[in-house]
Amino acid sequence: MEKISADFLVQFSKNLIFLEARNIQDIEQDTLDKKLFKEGVSYIPILTNIRGRYLGTLSRKKYFYLKLKGKPFSPFEIIDPDIHVVSLDEGLDGILKKLKISSGLVLKIDGEYKKFISPRTVSDSFENYTTKLLLIETAENKLRDIILKLNINFTDSLSIKNQQFKNIKNELKEIKDLTFSDYNLIFNDKWGEFDLLNKFVSKSDFLKNLNNVSKFRNDVFHFRNELEFDEKPFRLIIKYLTY
Repeated sequence: MEKISADFLVQFSKNLIFLEARNIQDIEQDTLDKKLFKEGVSYIPILTNIRGRYLGTLSRKKYFYLKLKGKPFSPFEIIDPDIHVVSLDEGLDGILKKLKISSGLVLKIDGEYKKFISPRTVSDSFENYTTKLLLIETAENKLRDIILKLNINFTDSLSIKNQQFKNIKNELKEIKDLTFSDYNLIFNDKWGEFDLLNKFVSKSDFLKNLNNVSKFRNDVFHFRNELEFDEKPFRLIIKYLTY
């Protein structure tokens, strides 16, 4: 079975903050203190160099616990054994399985240690992604509902740009086959039939928001992360169509 690309995980990861050393025991307490204070991170991986050997990851929590106990500094005692190294080439499924049993992952990209992924970061990112998907779904359902409610003949509108067919067999699109590009065509061409919408919004403002919704939808679905997601056009479209 072909591996699912894990490339999109990169946007949910953080740039790797690390220390270089030939051996773990070479790490000095003062060096660690300065790194932790400056970067404000929970974990500090130790590498011989960015393409070299991974020696282990020091845990801030374990380090502070050691200090509270009044024990002498020992890098070996503050290593988190549940931090693992993964390569982006391992695929999404393999990386997520390791993440489930790890405190975090050091991510190698093109042979270099580049990123750090924590379960919390991915969880927060997925929660944010899910919120965006729900907004997209709600807006699309509202668009479809009004087209059905008003019995709009959308095939006429789609034929303007030859978008009326759903496959090479020339089968006409049904409501479930419509895309945001189709919605733009339909509402632009049939605006006069959406007479109730005129009470709430002008045609130009509606189409402007619908076009923005379409752009954000494509950015989210293709994991481009090129646009700063804005809920406003979604909220407005949903508001206009809820009457």
